[in-house]
Amino acid sequence: MREDEFPIPKRLEDAYRFKPATQLLVYIVLLVIGALILSIVKLGWPLTLYIVIFVVYAALLFPVVIKIENQWKVSFSLGLYGAAMAAIIYWTITLLESFDLRSVSLYVLFLLIMTVELFHHLGEDIAYEEDKKVYIGVAILSVIFFIFLYMFLSAYDWRVTVFGSILATILFAYAILPEKPI
Repeated sequence: MREDEFPIPKRLEDAYRFKPATQLLVYIVLLVIGALILSIVKLGWPLTLYIVIFVVYAALLFPVVIKIENQWKVSFSLGLYGAAMAAIIYWTITLLESFDLRSVSLYVLFLLIMTVELFHHLGEDIAYEEDKKVYIGVAILSVIFFIFLYMFLSAYDWRVTVFGSILATILFAYAILPEKPI
């Protein structure tokens, strides 16, 4: 048998996906369910915290449910990324009670990790090549990560601070490097 007798589709998972309209309907239904759960749960939190939780929920749910391949999906995904990051930054700034060096360092580390991982999650369709700019960006983010982790760990013995910061920075850089295509 020849290979052209059995053509292999470009994307095998397309046959197992819902139609785009069904995907959007499922996403909207899950958003409504999330909003209803948030409205039923009364924990005495301010309204802004419920809004932050809902925006982050919508951003995390979007790439799991929506598997449409077009420019609108990428644009909406990046819009959700920006909204979720703005909500997380607002939430952490309003809840940050102490402004000493270690607290601010931990805050910046949290935001840096959340920013990168949320971008990986929501920007999975954005194709970026491994070129000089990507490696410079990874190096800059890693240096920022090292500096703030060093400041956060500075209360400990210098060996723990230096080696812990170096090891965690290597892991951070490895985690944010672009994956090679299969």
